[in-house]
Amino acid sequence: MKIAILGAGAWGSALGVSFSTVHEVCLWTRRPQACALLATRRSGPYLPDITLPDALRIEPD
Repeated sequence: MKIAILGAGAWGSALGVSFSTVHEVCLWTRRPQACALLATRRSGPYLPDITLPDALRIEPD
């Protein structure tokens, strides 16, 4: 199943990490700068101890 999550805050990131183990997930953030940081660091400011899996796509648009 393909899932899109609007918002890359704590809640969206947690859902994305959880769902990406079984589904194709795209995490959307409205700011391109935030998208680039999430994509390169594979972690966010709200959940710094959680690594975003490679299967989780991060998109600005």
